[in-house]
Amino acid sequence: MVTSVGDRLHRVASGDLEDELFVGVRNGTTVCGLTEKKLHMPGVAERLGLPRCSACCKRLGIPLGTGAPFNQDIVEPQELS
Repeated sequence: MVTSVGDRLHRVASGDLEDELFVGVRNGTTVCGLTEKKLHMPGVAERLGLPRCSACCKRLGIPLGTGAPFNQDIVEPQELS
């Protein structure tokens, strides 16, 4: 997901799921600790081209890089400790 700034891909730790009027997470918190009223699902170009948040990657134990980890076959942990 992306915050209102939209310059990094973040992993959502918690929040209210999307509804039919909004694609994303409301009242969300990212793995790195940012809180936003709306975390948006980025478009395809952003999911492939934006850098991943370094703090989220460190906490998840995944490599830094560009694009959604899923698109690079990087498995994210199911539970965050």
